[in-house]
Amino acid sequence: MMKIELTQNQISRNKLLLFLASLFLAVCLIQFLNIGKAHAAYEGGRLIDNGIFLDASSMGPVEIQSFLNSKGGQIAGRSFLLDCDAAGSTAKQAYLSLGAPCGQSISAARIIYYASQVYGINPKVILVTLQKEQSLITSPNPTDRQYAQAMGYACPTSGNCSSSSNFFWQIDNGAWVLRFHFERAKGNMNWWYSSSTWTCGTEKAYYKPNLYPNQNVNFYDEDGTYYRTHYIASAATSSLYCYTPHAYNNPEGLYGLPAYGTTGRYYTGSYNFVKYFELWFVSSVDPPFAWQVVSNRIYDENKYSELDTGKLRKGERIFVSLKVKNTGTEIWYRNGPNPATLATVKPYNHTSPLCDSTWLNCNRATVIKEDAVYPGQEGHFEFYAVAPGTLGEIRDFMAPVLENRAWMQNDTGYHVYVKSNEELSWQWGSLGAWSDPGRTTPLDITNLSKGQYFYITLSAKNTSATIWKKDGPNPVWLGSFAPKDRKSVLCAYSWSTCNRPAVMNEPSVGPGQVATFTFLARAPYNVGEYREYFKPVSEFKTWMSDDHNHIYMKVVN
Repeated sequence: MMKIELTQNQISRNKLLLFLASLFLAVCLIQFLNIGKAHAAYEGGRLIDNGIFLDASSMGPVEIQSFLNSKGGQIAGRSFLLDCDAAGSTAKQAYLSLGAPCGQSISAARIIYYASQVYGINPKVILVTLQKEQSLITSPNPTDRQYAQAMGYACPTSGNCSSSSNFFWQIDNGAWVLRFHFERAKGNMNWWYSSSTWTCGTEKAYYKPNLYPNQNVNFYDEDGTYYRTHYIASAATSSLYCYTPHAYNNPEGLYGLPAYGTTGRYYTGSYNFVKYFELWFVSSVDPPFAWQVVSNRIYDENKYSELDTGKLRKGERIFVSLKVKNTGTEIWYRNGPNPATLATVKPYNHTSPLCDSTWLNCNRATVIKEDAVYPGQEGHFEFYAVAPGTLGEIRDFMAPVLENRAWMQNDTGYHVYVKSNEELSWQWGSLGAWSDPGRTTPLDITNLSKGQYFYITLSAKNTSATIWKKDGPNPVWLGSFAPKDRKSVLCAYSWSTCNRPAVMNEPSVGPGQVATFTFLARAPYNVGEYREYFKPVSEFKTWMSDDHNHIYMKVVN
């Protein structure tokens, strides 16, 4: 089937863009090879959703090649010149930035891949368009003319192709113009180059009032006969209709396709696009119940600061803030018969080892925070969780569910990771020594005299989820270790005991913050080298994890 093009002047790229001015010479029928039964998902006003249309990362070059191999068409073994110069200077730089071997012959699969990356569209869209226009994906013996008209770009069946047309030129221009129409349909008049109008943004012989999305559009055949009205649901659908401005119409059910419509000529391009997309790639539209993780932030119980959940102590409580996007087509509600809750999965509805007393129940962490989250919008699930009382790692999988209606779909899944440890975690910071209590005169503690008094300040970073307190039932002290609670050779008269030089100075230290311990020390009475090990301890609760940094001293006289 001929691709309808548009005339545009003063285009900044060096391409022959044969956009038609009056949308003429549209061919009624596309080739019908191996047409099967109707696909239930076909909806004329929603041929493809924006997110799927723009998913340029859906297939890599190896995956594209494997796909072509599986379909048996000659194209799988063909190579073509990657003529980046023909793409124009802007596009050439984009190809080169991707590492494309400009000026060399490469496989059709790689040409398709590079074009999808340069213009940011799904390579599956290109593959389906190649089939829709010239059956190139499955054809065992395509003609040179089929390759020269691969995407149907500026090559009307009833006329001549541009003299510049070849396989690369078709893929490059076809991918470009699909993205161009998409951007203009969204109102972006500055993509690639600036323009004040969009060709498909005004009434044409084949449609009224225009092809902008989110409105009803009436379609007319080549005789001017009205035959269909569709509500255009996406800019991507607008792009496909701007590319080929015919809605599916087949009143007599010809060629084994389902009967559709009651009058007018026969147009099947839009149907075949959806048909092949579904046949090969599941669906061209987002499922009604789908979601995507936007961000996941985990804080200590008091929401003081973010933390590393691999360093929790048994039974420690954390606060989780999960931002998600509604990538489906249904509205999520907080209230009503089908509230959106965050539930346990893998397996569904299992009892969570992270269950907190604030949960709805131990397989439902919370309900969506917002009153309503519409398709394309973001919402939040916020909840407390408790590290298990047993040692080890836990990955607890969760997903939104519309209660009494449907589970959300997300192939990658979401999980909360925690690791329960015996001890709290910390990190050695800085060490300072002075000869006077005002800490104005630094002291070299590798040059001490026997029994000399000096002053030490040691800092320690709280890398656990627990807030350290100076007072209360579990004050954080600096304790001797290696072994724990041994009598320190630095013990001075100001110490609480000879294994507790000082309590921390700050009233409280949250996760990620730094505590300081200051104390008087006395050098040993014997000449020699000494290594004294200290670490924080939450009294009557737990010791901190080991950190074998230490205070090194030398008594010389």
